[in-house]
Amino acid sequence: MDIQHPAATFNFLKPAYNLVIQQPSKNHILKLTELLRSVSPSALQVLQDVSLFPLQLQLQNMQLGLEIKRYLVDCMKEILQRTHVCDLKKFLELYTMLFFQIYDQKKSCLVGDVPEELKLSVVECVTSLLKQASSDVICELYDRKYAPKLGQGIYIAIQMAQWEKSRPLRLAAIECVMTLAQVHGDADRDDIVFRHQVGDVLMFFLPGIVSGLQRIATDDEKQGHQITMLAVKAWAETVAVVMEDSNSSDDLEHFNMQFRINPTTTVLQEDPLVTKWEDCSKESMLKSLQEKNRTPEWYHAAAEKLAVSAKAICRVQHHSHWKVRMALASSCHLLLSRCCRNLKPCVMYLIEMLIMLSEDEYEDVAAAATKGLRLYSEKCETHSGKSLLEILEDNFYNLVTKLPRILHGTDDVQQLSALRLLSGYIKLLGVSKLPHLLSSVSHLNRLMWTLIQAFELDNSCISLLEDYSLRDLEVSQVEVWTSPWKQFKYFTDHSILKKMEDVCCMLGQYGDLSIMSYRLLDIFHSNPYNRKEITFLLNEILCGGAYREDTNLEDIIREVLQVYLEPSIWYVSLSVGTHTNELQEEVSITLGQAQSNVIQACLLVEGVGKMARVLGSKFDQFLLKTLYLVLERAGSANGLVVAIRDISHACGYGRDVTDLVQANVDYFSYHVTFKLRRMEQNAGVMDVLNIVMKYSSMDVLPCLEDIVKDVLH
Repeated sequence: MDIQHPAATFNFLKPAYNLVIQQPSKNHILKLTELLRSVSPSALQVLQDVSLFPLQLQLQNMQLGLEIKRYLVDCMKEILQRTHVCDLKKFLELYTMLFFQIYDQKKSCLVGDVPEELKLSVVECVTSLLKQASSDVICELYDRKYAPKLGQGIYIAIQMAQWEKSRPLRLAAIECVMTLAQVHGDADRDDIVFRHQVGDVLMFFLPGIVSGLQRIATDDEKQGHQITMLAVKAWAETVAVVMEDSNSSDDLEHFNMQFRINPTTTVLQEDPLVTKWEDCSKESMLKSLQEKNRTPEWYHAAAEKLAVSAKAICRVQHHSHWKVRMALASSCHLLLSRCCRNLKPCVMYLIEMLIMLSEDEYEDVAAAATKGLRLYSEKCETHSGKSLLEILEDNFYNLVTKLPRILHGTDDVQQLSALRLLSGYIKLLGVSKLPHLLSSVSHLNRLMWTLIQAFELDNSCISLLEDYSLRDLEVSQVEVWTSPWKQFKYFTDHSILKKMEDVCCMLGQYGDLSIMSYRLLDIFHSNPYNRKEITFLLNEILCGGAYREDTNLEDIIREVLQVYLEPSIWYVSLSVGTHTNELQEEVSITLGQAQSNVIQACLLVEGVGKMARVLGSKFDQFLLKTLYLVLERAGSANGLVVAIRDISHACGYGRDVTDLVQANVDYFSYHVTFKLRRMEQNAGVMDVLNIVMKYSSMDVLPCLEDIVKDVLH
């Protein structure tokens, strides 16, 4: 039943009104609520005052229990959700009455010890009251003379959002804050005049709102992702209302002149954010509220303090739930698009946040962050003629400079964040900017040395008694292979290693391969101590250049292989003791040196395999130089044989090592026969013979027979 006529509606509801007035019990209130749902909104609008009267009357009754008051508030919410409040006096009357139900001025948080259910009902009812107020009422409400009332409501809602335990209550409290700040889902964000009016009121409460929402957003994940997500959104939306760039500041240079304050020469006599009044009288407070404005000095002071909050909010990027990270990406984009001039001290935090989120594992988050960066870059070019990439060049260098300190720390989260930021910078700079940036010797050296220091390998994990070769070369599950020798000094988390490999791969993808490779080879020769790290770095960077057509990859790999295969580099001593080097000099090898050499040998073989994978069939030209040496390592006690499968695959034999051996048996025959005649100088030849015999077919037996006969003769 949907009763349309006001008179009929009144007659229909009158008995229920009377029962609530005379006997305000739970059943009577619920009955009235039920009847109200069957009345048309138009009829209820006419009877709004009449319908609210019994509820207002009983809410002032101090004898009623808190549970009954909760039902009264819920009934009031039913009326407000279906009608509009068109009178400011009525609005303020209801607003004050609702907060009075949970108010306690004796407590610092101003929230009394009342049941959570009543608090939730009050907060939801206030939210409905604000949303259902007419546009005239709202415009009149957001005047500075009503700022104390609005501020009190905001404070109470913030306190409940911070300290209550109930998740629904905390969510409702944050939603109430957003409604009081006129940044809720239904708010008109295109009404510039009204938003400016709201900002003129909220400026007085901005510190409290920002600090409260920041505390909620950065709280433990146990509170639930919805609370964190809503707090981040509310934080950004509220800041945007107060700090929004005005149309009059379209000229960026003029804006910069306004805010170019030299901290060494300019001293503010007082903090413009602090609101002072002569005494605590209402008149003094209102006078102070009317006189204070958002001047350039005020914006500057506010932005400086908001930068601290923005930096704290950055921690949310590590939240495990993707929706929280998505909210953070949207918030950063919002502030950059609406407040980039007034929030100058915060801009770099926001940009770097988007850069890190552009590397997020969740595709939608990464896409949203990337889009935000693109739009902001377009805005930079439109207003200043300077691209975002030009602005970021110095920041990229600064990040690279401080990266070793971060990576040498113990905080895995911070390490991963720094690497994501570096990865994002590289991707953002791309092929168009990164080669130019790295053409600077200082930039190139800083980046290369930073990565070398970051990739420092740990020798202590190497046991010279262990066998690091993988004897079954035909294992099909190549993904399950591990590299027990590849342990890093400053991190153990696999995700950090994966991100570091991604960084190197992107350098190969976007940077100048020639410049980077030749510079690393120079360092390789001049710094023997860092050869392991340089080898690892070279291997990963070359992998990144796999599909590039703008560089001569074959020539670069030829140069790298020439260095890798030098006897003094390839044949390092893998055991402790006295050994004869290539100059026939006796050299004493310590345990630490032997451990380091094992890692170096493994990296060299792995590098050959990676280069084979990069070149594919084009690696045939290097087969005669590399295959014997790799098989020699594959048969030794400390060899790495993944490379065999990579070479086999690259040269068109799939993953079948037997086919690779059979196809190149003439080559093996020559080298094995030659080296067997000088066994004392070529002990590794037996390792090669072992592999050839193990992975040969019947077709290879005649060649093996010839080898044996030749040696015996």
